[in-house]
Amino acid sequence: MPEQTLLQPKVQKAAELRSVYTDFSEREFRDELARVCEATRPERAWLRESLLPQFQTDREIIVAHNDKRLRRIGAGTGYLAIQHLTKWTPERSNPDHKNHYSPPFLRPAAAMVLECVGLDWKRKQIERDESATCLAVTSLVRSVSYQKSLVYDRERKVAMDTSLGDSGHTFGIDFDIDACGLYLEDPLTKRHWSVNPRKPEFYDEYATTIVQAREDLRAVLDRFQASGVVNYVEELPGTKENCMHISANPFAQLGDILDS
Repeated sequence: MPEQTLLQPKVQKAAELRSVYTDFSEREFRDELARVCEATRPERAWLRESLLPQFQTDREIIVAHNDKRLRRIGAGTGYLAIQHLTKWTPERSNPDHKNHYSPPFLRPAAAMVLECVGLDWKRKQIERDESATCLAVTSLVRSVSYQKSLVYDRERKVAMDTSLGDSGHTFGIDFDIDACGLYLEDPLTKRHWSVNPRKPEFYDEYATTIVQAREDLRAVLDRFQASGVVNYVEELPGTKENCMHISANPFAQLGDILDS
């Protein structure tokens, strides 16, 4: 067992966490992009072998959803898509729309992987008596044009440079989960509210819960990766933008996914 799994994870307050947008030098930013690119090499090999079609535009994504080649993602066991995704409408595919965002869809097999990850993680939370928590799914399918806009806009997201290789997001097999935030459920109204260090009002109060939830998510993803169901990379660790980038292996069979 790796030594770090024997240690208590460090819990930092929101003010102690760095931000890629304000605290990273240009070199650090580019180094992180290069690290993510290297760590996502397996998914690009899958894509080359799978011959899955790539989505160049949001229009192609919408057509694929209408043809049932993509499945809409909202809420499931242990996870909830962020509001940009749950409130998405086709009008938001227009780059000039004030709430422009990538659509809330995944290929069905990738959606099944997300369901299994959420279910496995949720079991761990129930064991810890943290049942009123959900993972926050922050990104799903993206068009090539949207992916390029992320790469060259530091104000928005760290994303793999398309000149270095294709992202599985643009094929509908990748999804991102916030690794430094959660949705908490109000016990009275049953409504969910977001806690993360980008909105630090309540973060420090729940920081220990969030850190433990991240450790549990790592354990789930490590197991899925060892079984060949996913490839994942933790992006921007130790920052307010920390997230898990997860790619569902298009060659994984349903039995592989359910047995993981």
